[in-house]
Amino acid sequence: MAVNPKKLRPYDQPPRVRRSLVPNRPDSAATAFLVLSLLWLVGAAGLGALWVLMLSFPDQLRFSMELELPILGTFPIEASAQTVRAAFTHSLVLGWL
Repeated sequence: MAVNPKKLRPYDQPPRVRRSLVPNRPDSAATAFLVLSLLWLVGAAGLGALWVLMLSFPDQLRFSMELELPILGTFPIEASAQTVRAAFTHSLVLGWL
């Protein structure tokens, strides 16, 4: 088997292409990251608006129910001003993370 010795030299290889940290292609991961961060921000803004409305109209926008789960039994679900404020804070923090 004949081997071409020129192909074995590493300095004959073309230089590797350097890629930037944030690629400019439309299907890059940076674009997806920015889109998802904007969605988090919109969701947090919606929860913030709901929280302000719940502070303005506390009796009309209060929501509570009990969910029946086979293993755990009854599970209370409540959407009050305090729970919506906590959801707003957590979604805002997670959106920035």
